[in-house]
Amino acid sequence: MTQRHKVTAYFFEIKPLRLCAFAVNFNLFRISKTALFFANRQYPPFMPLLLYSYLLSEMVAPFLASLTILTAIMFLGRLLQIFDTVFALGIGPADFARLTFYILPKLMMFSLPLASMFGVILCFGRLGADNELLALRAGGTGPAKIVPPVLIFALAISALTGYFSMVLMPQGLVNMKLLMLKLAQEKIDRGIRAGSFSNSLGGIVIYVDHIDRDNGQWQTVYIYDGRNEEHPVTVTAGRGRLTADYENLELVLHLQHGAIDAGGAEKMQHIEFESYALSLAVPMSRGNNAPSKHAEMGQQRLHEIIASEGKTSQNGRDALIEYQQRWSLAVGCFLLTMLGLPFAARTAPGRKQTAVPIGIACFLAYYILFSYSETLAEQGRFNMILVLWLPNILFGSLALLNLTMMGRESISRLETFWALPGHLLKKAIRSRKGVQ
Repeated sequence: MTQRHKVTAYFFEIKPLRLCAFAVNFNLFRISKTALFFANRQYPPFMPLLLYSYLLSEMVAPFLASLTILTAIMFLGRLLQIFDTVFALGIGPADFARLTFYILPKLMMFSLPLASMFGVILCFGRLGADNELLALRAGGTGPAKIVPPVLIFALAISALTGYFSMVLMPQGLVNMKLLMLKLAQEKIDRGIRAGSFSNSLGGIVIYVDHIDRDNGQWQTVYIYDGRNEEHPVTVTAGRGRLTADYENLELVLHLQHGAIDAGGAEKMQHIEFESYALSLAVPMSRGNNAPSKHAEMGQQRLHEIIASEGKTSQNGRDALIEYQQRWSLAVGCFLLTMLGLPFAARTAPGRKQTAVPIGIACFLAYYILFSYSETLAEQGRFNMILVLWLPNILFGSLALLNLTMMGRESISRLETFWALPGHLLKKAIRSRKGVQ
């Protein structure tokens, strides 16, 4: 091989694949002879690194763009749910930034897998549309040789997803509740004024005759608890003090030397007490928006609960579901990312691009199965671990099938596989019109 041929072979393989695609389009090279030549040449040892770095850089840009957009959309949806709480507590810019930082890990658990799949689909979709995949095949780089950079990319994003779900998400939920606890306590302290009624606790009305600002002690306290409309409670106490229980993440109103009057119109109860602790609801710690207590635990704590209580108790089952789902989600991110490669590899100029809608459909199907598997596991009718890993088993089989077909360059079979549902639907519509 002459020096000119070596330079030409090296130039054809490295980063400027767009120039090669341009040459293929305008017949500046004879592809058949060039392909035979490149198939028999000796690659420099650093050649795969150049190709892999190029493909990785092409995947990172659409991944980051998709991640930003998807996370912003999810955050806006979450913000609508907590908007009343943010407005009621009067959260300032600094605390709102902290709240956003604590919410993001839970959102990114779901945006990372989809953004990772989009990164692969958009990267190879663009390469196929610009004939760069054709140039790679002409240079002897078959479909199997572009799998390693996608594998590296998928493993990296899966590890990041696992870190978010197992470490950052539990810490974020706990810190968010601590922040809400602090803000709620500050709001109550600001809202309670001596000689006036305060209803800043949502269903609880408080009247305090005198407040000692030095130690926070309340004197002569009257409380009406109307959270249960059928059985309201009236509490009177000589002294009271509001404290934050950071271990149990709740506000507690400690009352001394008082009485409780409870009951409905038919029956009333009068109870006198020396000391009474009244728990107060903290925003976002109860209700539909509140995370489960197991979601706030780390993997080690969940493992301890499973080992001590087993799978028979409700607490043990809930801990096992949370523990397995975090691992399953990280593996699912890897499978969805790898599944995006065969979807995008069939892209070519002039061909209808269906990789993005197919990817979105697979993502939705995966998370529907993911949620349904949690419901089945909670019922306890089947093997819990098998049920929780069923979505990964199904999508892992689908990814392996499509990657195998892509490796064999069975593009026509791959197109037939995905075009079959649409073909059957069109046939059913035509037959229906013929009957009418």
